[in-house]
Amino acid sequence: MVVPECRACLEGGCRRPACPGGCVLRRLAVQGAEAIQKRRTVRVTYRNAKGEEKTYLFDPYALLLRERHLYLVGANHLLKGAGLDPVHELRLDQILGFELTPKRFPRPDFDLDAYLSQRFGAFQGEGEAVRVRVRFSPEKAGFIRRTRRHPTQRTEDLPDG
Repeated sequence: MVVPECRACLEGGCRRPACPGGCVLRRLAVQGAEAIQKRRTVRVTYRNAKGEEKTYLFDPYALLLRERHLYLVGANHLLKGAGLDPVHELRLDQILGFELTPKRFPRPDFDLDAYLSQRFGAFQGEGEAVRVRVRFSPEKAGFIRRTRRHPTQRTEDLPDG
């Protein structure tokens, strides 16, 4: 998680000798942006949400900030080799190793806006989209109203919150 104290790291202003991870995130963000710009394949070691660590090649397409987390969006070579949709997101604070390789990848046929329109936050489902209606307590309604989680999201204020 990018804690508020580490925002200075991401913006280049951290001066603390023992930063709790922010400087690592800043370095990864800079390296990720360089790999995107130069279309360079990277070797990443990543710990997923299940705690599993894997090392693989990754072609980064975009850097995305979502809900205080930075993500690299790109093609995972392991998924591509298995015949699966290779487009995947890597949360920067879960990257354990990151190395630019000399290999360059061709300009991808990738539309970030179209990609994001098929997702609900960090989640992408299979099959047809479904309409969902959710009610929130008055205590949470203000937060939900300010937070856009999907391009088709609509909110409606109700008398009870």
